[in-house]
Amino acid sequence: MRRLGEHRGRAADHRGHRLAHREQGVRGERHDHGEQGLPAAVVGVGDVGVERLGLSDLPLGHGVARHAPCVARGRRAGAHPRRYRAPGSVVSVTTRTPRRRAPRRALAALALVGLLPALGLVACSSEDGGAQASTDTTSSADTGSPSASTSTSTSTSTSTSTATGDGPVYVAIGDSYTAAPLVPTTDLNDGCLQSDGNYPHLVAAALGASLTDVSCSGATTSSLVGVQTTMDGVAHPAQFDALTADTTLVTVSIGGNDQDLFSSMLGGCVQLATSGQGRTPCADATSEAEVEKTLATIRSHVRAALEGVADRSPDARVLAVGYPQIVPASGSCPRLLPVASGDLPFIRSVNRGLTDAVEEAAKRAGVEYVDVWAATAGHDICADDPWIQGQRTDTSAALSFHPFAAEQQAVADAVLAVLQG
Repeated sequence: MRRLGEHRGRAADHRGHRLAHREQGVRGERHDHGEQGLPAAVVGVGDVGVERLGLSDLPLGHGVARHAPCVARGRRAGAHPRRYRAPGSVVSVTTRTPRRRAPRRALAALALVGLLPALGLVACSSEDGGAQASTDTTSSADTGSPSASTSTSTSTSTSTSTATGDGPVYVAIGDSYTAAPLVPTTDLNDGCLQSDGNYPHLVAAALGASLTDVSCSGATTSSLVGVQTTMDGVAHPAQFDALTADTTLVTVSIGGNDQDLFSSMLGGCVQLATSGQGRTPCADATSEAEVEKTLATIRSHVRAALEGVADRSPDARVLAVGYPQIVPASGSCPRLLPVASGDLPFIRSVNRGLTDAVEEAAKRAGVEYVDVWAATAGHDICADDPWIQGQRTDTSAALSFHPFAAEQQAVADAVLAVLQG
């Protein structure tokens, strides 16, 4: 078994220079997302492109989701931590205190989210195009990663979900596919919708690790180096702030929200399915070259992020965690995934393209990769035993287009298999 905290051999006097270089790579330059990546015809569910699609009056598009109180990380001001002890483990996790009854405003927002066909991986992204760290930042160009901006919010959260244990010093970084919104038990007062049943908690319990889980629904690679602002105006520090020289294990699952990839794909394809533009309206709205350009940008962002982790925690074992199979290889389920049947191969190819981009980024960054795609085979939205929630209003087990508890257990098992391999 590879030693946790294997030394990467970087000299201390070189790390400062490399860190500055990675910061530049992750921050990138500011550009109009509408002019690069997926075309506006596909991006249409975001603020860029809805008018070009003729969907400016879209009632449940991604733009609406950006205004719901739905993305945060850490405890709210005044919240009190509780102690959570996973059954049969030695890990104790300090999490936010869940209220049994969430405010009506939060529940109403979740009801809306449960109906959102355009949600994709975003949960309720606070980022425009998956590239903003706050509302005053625009997306990056292909040559750089998302810009990290400062927030104009006057309310700031500085705490995160932490743990104590005798095992590895573990930091979990990621978006909603790590946070696992609405997987029991999720604190509805926490805008990140981070579940204490997500895979970082399961891994920490198995290892007896000291866990700091900063995963947050809506996070992009820009959220790793810059402030992420919640939909209720609360700003949270960069996820990288959780990394220290003492960190010995880091899992990173990020990239799905960059460039509005999955929110654009699912949301745009759902809307185009009713446009009367043939069997493949979503695939017809873009080109292979444009999709590859978007995926190449994400690959660059994720690689810079992974290298940034290594610079901040040089003794840590870093694992890049991929994304699951969301749509089926064949067949369809219009009630759960209401897209044009002819577009399913295109959507699956983008789903696989994101996974491949993360895997290639891991390879280029020199870190290990956790193959979630393989681990979730046969458990897509349309499967007999789905591990991904479809378009449903039932929010008791998972958010629409997000993982169930079974998927999180499978990811945890895959992470542990790599660690113990």
